Amino acid sequence: MSPVAVAGLNASSELSTTAITLPYTRGVFDNADISGARTTYLGVGEVLSNFGAAVACGVLTLLTLGLGDENALRYFFFIGAGVVLLMLTVRFPLYKK
Repeated sequence: MSPVAVAGLNASSELSTTAITLPYTRGVFDNADISGARTTYLGVGEVLSNFGAAVACGVLTLLTLGLGDENALRYFFFIGAGVVLLMLTVRFPLYKK
């Protein structure tokens, strides 16, 4: 690949990440405000996020021990893609209006 292709790929990746992250973050903060306990809601979300990262690290470790480096990363990215798609199932009340 050429540097121009890499720069284009990086730019499109940043745009798509922003397009996904902004409405999701707005929905999370709206839910936190509706709950009446904004800091607790966001704090619990962070704890769950870190727990998920720890589980992912454990899964990658087990895959690496069982399959080797290259195959472990390949399968881990497939698993990660499936887990990230779960973000599409979130139904924020903000967007039902």
